[in-house]
Amino acid sequence: MAIIWGVVVWWLAPPEITDPYVPEPLKIKARETPEEPPAEKKNSRPAKPKGEEPAGEEANQTSQEPESNRTGQRENPPTNPSDQEESKPAEVVKSKTQLASDSVQQQEPPPDLSDAPTRATIAAEAIEDRDLKTKRAGRKDLLLQDGVPFTGWAKKTKSQGRFLEKLGQFRNGLKDGPHAIFQSGRKLTELTHYKKGEMHGVREVWYHSRKKKESTQYEQGAKHGASTTWYSSGKKKDIIHYEKGIKHGPTTTWFGSGKKSFDGHYRHGQKDGLWIRYSGSGKELSRQHYENGNPIN
Repeated sequence: MAIIWGVVVWWLAPPEITDPYVPEPLKIKARETPEEPPAEKKNSRPAKPKGEEPAGEEANQTSQEPESNRTGQRENPPTNPSDQEESKPAEVVKSKTQLASDSVQQQEPPPDLSDAPTRATIAAEAIEDRDLKTKRAGRKDLLLQDGVPFTGWAKKTKSQGRFLEKLGQFRNGLKDGPHAIFQSGRKLTELTHYKKGEMHGVREVWYHSRKKKESTQYEQGAKHGASTTWYSSGKKKDIIHYEKGIKHGPTTTWFGSGKKSFDGHYRHGQKDGLWIRYSGSGKELSRQHYENGNPIN
C-alpha cells in the first residue's frame, strides 16, 4: 500500500521536484516525444459572439465586398455617358447644335417657283437687278451689292415692275438655288437649279403653251444622268443618258408621230453595242453592232 501511494505522489509532483531524481536517458527520451497540440489550437480563429453575426443579405454583402473596400480604399463610381456630355463646356455643345441646325437648313428643299403664291412672296422682297452689279471672276459671274458679294433673291422686271421676267437665288455673289424665267410675268418657261455658280440638279424648260420641252440632270455644270426632250405637241423626242457631260448609257429617239426612230447605246461618247433603226411606220430597217464607235460587220 505504501508503494502505491508513493507512485501516486511521484506522478502528481511537479517536474521541478522529480527531475533531479530521474535518470538522464529517460529525460532525453521524454524530450524526443512530441507533445500533442491542445485541442483548441486546431481552430485558431476565435468564434464571434452570436449577437455580432451578420444576418441575411447583410452577410452576403459582407462576404462579397471587394478587396479594395476591405482595405479602406474607395472605389471610383461608374461613369454615366450622359454625365460626361453634361460636363462638356457650353461652347462645345452650342457649336454642335449650330452645326446640326445648319445641316438641317442645307437639307431643306428649295422653294417651288412654279407655285404662284410662293413666287409672289419671294418676288416682293427680291432686289432689282438694276441695283446690283456684275463682275467677272475667273469663269463665273459674281453679283455685287455696294461692292460686296450679294446673298439673297434677285429679280428682273419690265413695264415698271409689273411683269416678272427672272427670279433667282444667290449666295456669296454666285447663283445658288433655283432660277426661273417667265413669259409675261406669268408663264414659267425655264427652271434651273444651281450650286456655287454651276448648274447642279434638274433643268426644266417649257414651251409657251406650257408643254414640257426639256428635262435634264446636271452635276457641277455638266449633264449627268438622263436628259429628255419633247416636241411641241407633247410627244417625246429623245432620251439620252450622260456621265460628266459625255453621252454614256442607253439612248432612244422618236419621230414626231411618236414612232421610235433609233434605239442604241453609248459608251463614253462612242456608239457601243447594238443599234436599231426604224422607219416612220415603226418597221425595223436595220441592225448594226458597234465597238468603240466603229461598226462591226
